[in-house]
Amino acid sequence: MASVVPRKNKAGDILSYQVKWRAGGRRTGGWQHERFDGDEDGKDAADLFKQAVDEAGQNWPPGWVKGQGYIDPSVGNELRYRFDNWARECITNRTASKRYKDQRLRAIEVYLNPT
Repeated sequence: MASVVPRKNKAGDILSYQVKWRAGGRRTGGWQHERFDGDEDGKDAADLFKQAVDEAGQNWPPGWVKGQGYIDPSVGNELRYRFDNWARECITNRTASKRYKDQRLRAIEVYLNPT
């Protein structure tokens, strides 16, 4: 399983985030890694990339080029990792009545999305 490791200097300041994993998820697989900036955006990007590596079976995500990111923007759709998209998909996949689904989708729009 991939992990996000903060890379710090001697003073303890975070300089960058590194996503590390073993190729194919095997003990004998070579270590793979990708670095991201040390700011808050870099932390978020590292978390998203970690999820993509996990989904790809502990391999490089399709369309990702080391050090450059996604070359084909349609391959790396980061919006699918957002909570509101996940919540809508979970509700629409339920085996409930249309009325129930509509009420839950409306609740997401009213109470969760504004935050």
